[in-house]
Amino acid sequence: MKKFEREEMFNYYQSLDNPFIDLTIKLDVTKIVDYCKEHKGLYASIGYIITKAVNNIDNFKFRLENNSITYYDVIRGSYAERLNNGDAGFFDCPNADNYFEHLESFKKEQARLKELNQSTSKETNDVIWISSLPWFSFTGLVPPFTKDNTIPQFIWDKVVTENNHHYVNLLIHIHHGLADGYHIHLLLQEINRLMAEFPNI
Repeated sequence: MKKFEREEMFNYYQSLDNPFIDLTIKLDVTKIVDYCKEHKGLYASIGYIITKAVNNIDNFKFRLENNSITYYDVIRGSYAERLNNGDAGFFDCPNADNYFEHLESFKKEQARLKELNQSTSKETNDVIWISSLPWFSFTGLVPPFTKDNTIPQFIWDKVVTENNHHYVNLLIHIHHGLADGYHIHLLLQEINRLMAEFPNI
């Protein structure tokens, strides 16, 4: 169990009406987009990289539960997916050792949601929430939130091409009592490192 060292800071931010950071970053996803043009699976691929990066940054693995802070050794991705009526459903992916294993699990869980036409997420706290809005671009986004839910959220918009590079805008939503700008910097460093090594991750 990792020791939580930001208790005083967490209590301060938790006392505010809005204790969250919502930060939107322009992310170069050229290597992933070029790969997925042939192999498909862009949503699963970006989601896997974010989940793997989160698992390497401890501050994104703490959660508020029953008025105390809990640490999860392993974080999984919980994905939003459209149901038949256009509403959002949600499914979880088990943590995978590598990208190709993740892709198979993602397809299986996505297909199960589609077949049942309802959410299959277990709604546990050992996840991050992942979603994509591929129909439009945004430069800022504030998702719905409640102060007692400290699950980080990651949402990106449609891919835009500039000078032969592909970009998305990535929203990062996290409780400020759990992380600050430095930890987001570490996370982005890890995301970029994994993107450079993709798909062999």
